[in-house]
Amino acid sequence: MSSESHWFFNHHDPEIGYTMHLVSKDGATGLEKLIIFRDYLNSHPDARLRYADVKRKAEHSNTGERNSTMIYGIQKKKVVAELISEAEKWQK
Repeated sequence: MSSESHWFFNHHDPEIGYTMHLVSKDGATGLEKLIIFRDYLNSHPDARLRYADVKRKAEHSNTGERNSTMIYGIQKKKVVAELISEAEKWQK
């Protein structure tokens, strides 16, 4: 999914926060993976806890650096790749 076809927004609010991905029609193949990943996490509590744990650890190690979003993503990359692989096998 190219950066021209995928936009990412975060809204941090104590009462309601969200992350939004907007994907153009041309970027739909990457979106399919995100949907499979979401469905897998919703159906597998153990995978959801594993993902939440790695997100918490990455968030707590964030030192407020300028590239903190990129560092956060790098710290989650291995577990996310493993979970996406599991999700794709589950979906078949």
